[in-house]
Amino acid sequence: MYFSLFFFIVKPAMTIPVIEECSNTYGTTCVKSTADSVEVNCFVRDSRPAVKLSWTVRSHGGEHIIPSNYRNFTTDNVTYTSHVTATFSFGESSVLSLLVCRANSVPLNLVEDENVLLVEKEMDYTSLATPIRRYLKIHKPMNLSCTDLGINLVVWKWSPQQDAFETLYVSIFQKSNHTKISNKEYKLKDEGSLFLQNTLVEQEGLYACVYDNGVSGGIVLYDVLVMVDPTPVFPVIDGCNHQQYCVLEKQHHEVLTCSVLGIRPKVALEWRAVQEETAIDFTQKQFTVTQLGDLYDISLTVNFDFTQTTQNKVTVECRAVGENAGLFSLSTKIDLLFPNVLPTEQKSNTSIITIIVVLVVTMIIIITVAVVIVCRIRAREIKIKRIQGGHAESEGIPMMENDYSEKAGRFIGHLKANYEILYDSVQPIPYIRDRMYCVDKIFVEGGIEYMTGISEGKAQWDQVLSYQELVKENCLKTKRQILEGEPGYGKSTLTLQLLYDWCKSIPISPLKEVDVIIYLRLRQLGGVKSIFSAIRQFILPRDSNISEEDIKEILNQMKSVLVLLDGFDEYPDQESTETDIYHIMKKNMFQGFNVILTTRPSCVPQEIAPHSDRVRLTGFGEEVRRKYIEKAVIGKGGKAVDKIMRKLQKNPVLDDLCQVPLFFVMFAHMTHEKVQLVTFNSVTSFFRFMIASFHSHMRNKMKDDNVEKFQLMENEHKDLDKIAFEALSGKNQKIVWHREQFRNQLGHAFYDRYIRIGILVEEEILNIPDTLYPQSHIQYKKEVRFYHKLFCEWYAAHYVAEQLSGGRIDSIHNFLQNLDPFDLQYVYRFACGLDKIAAGKIIQYLQNEIEGKKFAILCMLEHEDKTDRFIKIVSDLVLSSVTTISKDESKLLQRSTLQILDVASKKQVPISCLLLDKSLSEASDESIRLESGFHIPVLSTIRKIEIRSEKGTELTNDQMLGVVSYAQQCHELTKLIFVDCLLPLSFSMEFLSFFLKSKHPQVMWQPSKHEFSLDISTGTWKLRNSQESLVLTVQNESSLPRLCSKTIYLRRIDSRQVQSSTIVLLEVASSLNIPISDLRLEWSFSGFDGKDIRLESGLCLSRISSVEKISINEGRQEKEFTEEEVIGLIKYGIKSPKFKELWLHNCKLPSSIKPDIIPEEASSRNIKVISSMETCFLDLKSGKWSKPDDIQTITVMCSGDLVIDRNTSEPVQSSVIELLVEASNHDIPIFGVSLIRSFSKIDEDGNIILSSGLSLPIITSMEYLTIQTEEGREMNKHDVNGILNYVKHSQRFKEL
Repeated sequence: MYFSLFFFIVKPAMTIPVIEECSNTYGTTCVKSTADSVEVNCFVRDSRPAVKLSWTVRSHGGEHIIPSNYRNFTTDNVTYTSHVTATFSFGESSVLSLLVCRANSVPLNLVEDENVLLVEKEMDYTSLATPIRRYLKIHKPMNLSCTDLGINLVVWKWSPQQDAFETLYVSIFQKSNHTKISNKEYKLKDEGSLFLQNTLVEQEGLYACVYDNGVSGGIVLYDVLVMVDPTPVFPVIDGCNHQQYCVLEKQHHEVLTCSVLGIRPKVALEWRAVQEETAIDFTQKQFTVTQLGDLYDISLTVNFDFTQTTQNKVTVECRAVGENAGLFSLSTKIDLLFPNVLPTEQKSNTSIITIIVVLVVTMIIIITVAVVIVCRIRAREIKIKRIQGGHAESEGIPMMENDYSEKAGRFIGHLKANYEILYDSVQPIPYIRDRMYCVDKIFVEGGIEYMTGISEGKAQWDQVLSYQELVKENCLKTKRQILEGEPGYGKSTLTLQLLYDWCKSIPISPLKEVDVIIYLRLRQLGGVKSIFSAIRQFILPRDSNISEEDIKEILNQMKSVLVLLDGFDEYPDQESTETDIYHIMKKNMFQGFNVILTTRPSCVPQEIAPHSDRVRLTGFGEEVRRKYIEKAVIGKGGKAVDKIMRKLQKNPVLDDLCQVPLFFVMFAHMTHEKVQLVTFNSVTSFFRFMIASFHSHMRNKMKDDNVEKFQLMENEHKDLDKIAFEALSGKNQKIVWHREQFRNQLGHAFYDRYIRIGILVEEEILNIPDTLYPQSHIQYKKEVRFYHKLFCEWYAAHYVAEQLSGGRIDSIHNFLQNLDPFDLQYVYRFACGLDKIAAGKIIQYLQNEIEGKKFAILCMLEHEDKTDRFIKIVSDLVLSSVTTISKDESKLLQRSTLQILDVASKKQVPISCLLLDKSLSEASDESIRLESGFHIPVLSTIRKIEIRSEKGTELTNDQMLGVVSYAQQCHELTKLIFVDCLLPLSFSMEFLSFFLKSKHPQVMWQPSKHEFSLDISTGTWKLRNSQESLVLTVQNESSLPRLCSKTIYLRRIDSRQVQSSTIVLLEVASSLNIPISDLRLEWSFSGFDGKDIRLESGLCLSRISSVEKISINEGRQEKEFTEEEVIGLIKYGIKSPKFKELWLHNCKLPSSIKPDIIPEEASSRNIKVISSMETCFLDLKSGKWSKPDDIQTITVMCSGDLVIDRNTSEPVQSSVIELLVEASNHDIPIFGVSLIRSFSKIDEDGNIILSSGLSLPIITSMEYLTIQTEEGREMNKHDVNGILNYVKHSQRFKEL
């Protein structure tokens, strides 16, 4: 039998509920102002069918129903007008409320679900709040905060001149954080503050923030005044040109005029004598104010009387005074000179006149000589000042804006000139000095990662797409960035590329917005405490007259400054807390500047790192290597590029080593230069070849005609070895030396040779001695360093190898304790490659240290021959313990571990266990691919593989299949173990067929405290170490997360084994923090013992820490729960941080519960305890059962199955019906309704009549309806048609 249902709809012209009371509309938000209460009306016209409407109040805590009067009517029997009215009154402390007109049970989306009305309480803002005065400079940002409460509603208003307020913003903070914009270029920030990027004079006035969080509200009032500095920024004196200190010749009775031009707000002016005892009077003051638009010209003219006749000069000042004077710093001083002042008595005696004339002539001569001397001294001081950047300032002369601009321009010019020399002088092969490149011609981007956070104590890193991201705000959130990279990974090259981008104003670079970049190499800053002194010494030219004070002022005036501090690991004063570098990184200086600090990972400043952004360089992958060859070595050329790449592949050790950009760059250029290139088996052999190339290149140059010949001293460097060792093993690694001292230690000939070869490099710095008069001792000095720190490690390794092989060291621990292996790994690796005896001692020493066994792998690989002794070391390493490859290990260490495993497998050395710790990516029958990109080949001698993942990581069927395929190829493998991961709960026959073909290892799974083994015959998991043989039982679902997203049942009718299997699955899900959406106990609950839930089968359900909802269906209404059992279930539930609801079905419950025994945590987390039979919830504050009266609780209660059972009382049935009607009226989804032997018939209006005689009206938001009749009842056609017509009214309906 088939039934067809037809009904007609008419869509209204207005497809949103219309609110009549809008005073104003902002966007789509209606706003109504009222003094106390207001009647609100909402309607939908001309629709079919009628639309149910209701009013609610929405707040931060949810929605609350307003008593409403709803009706609908028709005038043509076709379409309907729906109308709802309600009266709203403000509470005592509320000032804003959001009313929602909801359209419930909307068929086929006839209209929008809701419309909102913002009701504002009428208030006199100035009487309720005292304005907060804010002065803002013109064109500067304005940011006015509202309140620190949890804001729900915000209205910003503005009154320009004490007039009526106009609305700027209406903001309704809902889940979508939607903001209604209504006016001008203001912006509203997430916390509710009002922001304006460019403040103008016309935006002065009163700003009012009216806010409400649903509980209480208020107002914040600001009085904003805009300031404009005058032009020029000092008082102007008539008669002065102000290009120098002003001196005016005046008579004793004259006029002075002082003006301030283009200022806002107005200020008063006054004339005064600088020295109070000066006998000068200012009279007849004329103060004038001229308004020009928004600005003011202010002038003060005074007459003065100077009564002293014996004083010919006086200093006076014009300054701002009065209310607004403190906003500006306005003052100008001048000297008044009175040339006609005569002595009080004149002598007529000719002899005295003659004497006076003689004296005057003599004085003129003396003064002339003095002036000449002073001028010479002054000229000398100026010359010294140009060298030093002196601190002297001309007293009383204001620094003009154009002077500052000119000096700042010269400063930036000096910086760019210095940086151009640096980035234009990159030497890929250091010993070929006449071949230098611009950094932009050779720079390619290697791997870059940004730290996103820390999880379980471990750093989480994400890939950065471009180096340009490093100088954007997302990588400089803290304004302090630490850029990490191993030696030779390109930290310094990257900083040079940033300098190039800035100097050339590259359009796509974020640096085009940066005013100044300060770049300092920290290795040069030993003993230099002041960064301004460092800039003066190491960046500016010798003859620059820009002083340290000038630098400070220029930087303070800049809007955007980036400071690049290169090489913290080489910084001699890295432990000092007295330097500017320390204070800059601690944000005690340059707080507004962006700062990037480069360093090795082992030298990251731990005190600063937690408060800084972290970025790391990860080296060159294969694709980047190809790019470099094409860009910097040979240009575009497929075959030539492939040729160099093939040479790299023939050197297996170099394939890993050349992830270090420094080594790869040298390798690429040397390979291109040399047709024949030997194969390298170790880092030592490659570095030895590279050092030999330095000397060979110089030897070839000496063959040319007319070139000085000298001894290279290639193998005579013991003094250099010792110096290098002492530098690296000191408390503070000192790798920069004074030239003369260093030259004397090595001998002049040796030093000069190594400088010419390129292994040593000289740098010139400014030397300012710490004396009383340093100006006379200023000079430049030279310092010397190795070309790269790795070269220092190479020569230090020679000293280590010689000392250890010669038996001169009594305690190897004391000898090596200051050489950190993870900071100076190449010292150890080079030493092992240089001498076998030293290698044995170093490896033994490392294996006795924490983490030393892992590092010993790297040193073993430096052996040129794989002797029996080496094989024994490999055997001891892989046979006696677990060999781990961790995701957090460096690629160098991973590669070295793989090489050791490969040697063991090929030499038939048994490998006891390989642990892949969070490093597995995928697998096949040929290899396992790691997250790093490396591959583990098939290992013929491995016995056990353990794969550990991040807790809860799910392995797919394909990943499992790949691992099992790999395991089948490892013929000695006996165990394959998966730890902490999520595996499929059952397996297909395709998967099992791999095992059935041949001998297979035992597959085990340890997702929690339980351990399982795979039953190959059934494809299911068996619990190990249990008294009974327990098999995990699942039906039609192999994914545990998907299984837990559905309702999980523990039924009384289930067997004990099925219940045990379900409990184990729950415990596994809990240990992996998988959310369990609904745990339902169907007639299986026995009691609560204070810790666990007891089942009637005798089993116990321990704490489940990821359960969200627990439902207990007792099914026997004679069973009554005690207070203790209800409280016990609540306490059991809240042990799960995810727990939200406890449902009690068909249970007799205590009439109330003592409030003092209800856990406070349950109340604070708003846990819902629901009795479905009574359709009520437990009020956790009062301990009483209550009917739901808010949208949130009704929604929760309707999320489960609501039952009307014939055996329940009429009051209980009425409660269920009331809840259903209320939910339907507000279009709240009702999951399901079950009529258990309570259905009687359908009446004429289409309502369901129950066996009790009660009526169940049409429910329009129901999803499922279950009707279970008494046994043997026959449903007739009328009944079926009536039920079908009943459910068609619900647009959500899915299943009958």
